[in-house]
Amino acid sequence: MNLANPIYTETNNCQDCYKCIRHCPVKAINVGQGSASIVGERCILCGQCVTICPANAKKIRHDLKTARNILNNNRLVVASIAPSYATEFPDIPFSKLIKALKMLGFYAVSETVG
Repeated sequence: MNLANPIYTETNNCQDCYKCIRHCPVKAINVGQGSASIVGERCILCGQCVTICPANAKKIRHDLKTARNILNNNRLVVASIAPSYATEFPDIPFSKLIKALKMLGFYAVSETVG
């Protein structure tokens, strides 16, 4: 797994069905060495390959363990939230998100600025 890319292929699960290739809107998937892998530089992180893969070979990386370790390290950690969070969580006001993140252990929460 390439840790720089949030979406990756679990190569042991890939069955070369090519569904992900056909459904990728930006053609960011290549086939090689028996599996269809994500081309990180082209991927727009839409998640269509994850949704369409019948073998669950496309995965979204999560960093829960790393985040927990950082938060438990007795350091002041600030969560930086992308302004686009509202499109993913339209029913959650920013104030509620801030409260939840602070309850998880973040020292402060800020909106990411370009």
